[in-house]
Amino acid sequence: MKENVLNFKNDIKAEVAFCKEHGYHRVWMHPIYCAYYILKHNVEDKEQFIENDIKNSHKSVTGDREYYFKQSVKKSLEKYAEVVCTNQ
Repeated sequence: MKENVLNFKNDIKAEVAFCKEHGYHRVWMHPIYCAYYILKHNVEDKEQFIENDIKNSHKSVTGDREYYFKQSVKKSLEKYAEVVCTNQ
């Protein structure tokens, strides 16, 4: 597993542990899991995957929630994006 994916996985575990310990949720986890799946499985068409995830969601993701879902996924993808170094 790549380092950025491993860091992402560890951060998710820490968030879930905190929520279980304190009995509440600080964040909506669905977009975080969506972003994690995209990174872990090297999904090429990220936009289409996000759209499909929204359509197949068992909870209603419409209107403003759809916008914030997409923004949250993109924010997580940027935070945990793989850093590529090139020597010139």
